[in-house]
Amino acid sequence: MAAGYRARFGLPGSKKDEAAGRNVIYVGVNCHYLHGFRYEDADLTVQFDTDSEGLVTLSPKKIPVVLNYSNSRSGKGFALDVGIGAVIDRWEFGFGVNGIGNRISWEDFTLKQFRLDAWSVGGADFVKYMMPAEFSKLKVELPVDYVGNVGYHLKRWSVAAEMSHGFQGAGFHGGVEYRLGTFEFRGGGRYGLDRWHPSGGIGLNLGKRFSVDVAAFGTTTNVQRQLKPGIAISLRFNHTES
Repeated sequence: MAAGYRARFGLPGSKKDEAAGRNVIYVGVNCHYLHGFRYEDADLTVQFDTDSEGLVTLSPKKIPVVLNYSNSRSGKGFALDVGIGAVIDRWEFGFGVNGIGNRISWEDFTLKQFRLDAWSVGGADFVKYMMPAEFSKLKVELPVDYVGNVGYHLKRWSVAAEMSHGFQGAGFHGGVEYRLGTFEFRGGGRYGLDRWHPSGGIGLNLGKRFSVDVAAFGTTTNVQRQLKPGIAISLRFNHTES
């Protein structure tokens, strides 16, 4: 659940009609109430002995595999986002801080221990034991995310860039757009997780109220973290005042 506040102010010295679009300052605040549904943590310990010839052997006095699994289904927390932006003639600037005090306090933990019984009659099998929890409460915090952006707009050209630093380290987004009547050409790139992700696209304006955008981009959202191509298509319905 979130609650927010937005405000817009005209720059000192600007005309009243300019405050409707250009030469303004924007301020925003979001307050988030966080409800945690599940917290899980697993700790695996594996120990095998070897004989004089280097072969694996199981000792009846030792447990070769132990898995400690703790979880909680009750968590409450809080987070705060603040940001400020300015539009000055053809320039746009912005800075925001997301996740201030981002934390969840978990409670009512349970701990289950699974032991590999290698000497059971039917062969090796895991046996579950209920254990006393190591702690009754645990506070989990996430790092603050800092974001800054800058943009410049002309009649046909627009250039924008965004820099960030937070949970996934340093990041960068940048792009350029060229508008040529019916067609809009776009290109850019994103840097994240120590890798560059290129992108490009084209927009087709089919009248004043309807447009189609197609983009190709590089993505690493796969288990191997390999850079692979992706395609996105969006339909844009434009609102025009009479």
